[in-house]
Amino acid sequence: MAVLLRKHTEQRQVKVLNCVVPVAVYENYNKFISATDTIRSMKSNVEGMEVKMEELLQTIDKVAATSGQVNDRLSNRREDIENLSGVRSVLKKLQLVLDLPAKLKTCLQHDALASAVHYYVGALPVLRKYGDSAAFEQVKSESEVLIQQVSARLRADLLSNDSKLSAAEAQVH
Repeated sequence: MAVLLRKHTEQRQVKVLNCVVPVAVYENYNKFISATDTIRSMKSNVEGMEVKMEELLQTIDKVAATSGQVNDRLSNRREDIENLSGVRSVLKKLQLVLDLPAKLKTCLQHDALASAVHYYVGALPVLRKYGDSAAFEQVKSESEVLIQQVSARLRADLLSNDSKLSAAEAQVH
């Protein structure tokens, strides 16, 4: 009887396996087909990307070539612009020097002595270099007279403050 029972159990297992195996094979077959389709789709996408990458590289090469041409064309003008910028800077400094006497007078009128000294010190290198030329001779002489007035006022202010300080010290003692 044990043999009969074992045979019966084996037949049952065979029937179960006969049902389970086809289902498992079918499911795996569907997964295999789906994976194959995905791989095929990826391959076509990659092939399309290769073409697009090649086009992109060609476009980048064209842009680089065009950029090089533009730089070559503008290099001469770039030098001219740099030269003109230097000339503009010199002209600006010269204009500041030409305006110096008027600025110094304004500073004296408004008692802005520190600003007057600042303007004069800024213009001093140009005055030293070109002050003896006919164009700057008058500017230099007027500026020197005005800066002497600024200097005299500064000395007077210092002496006045010094005497006020001495008076204050005397009151403390």
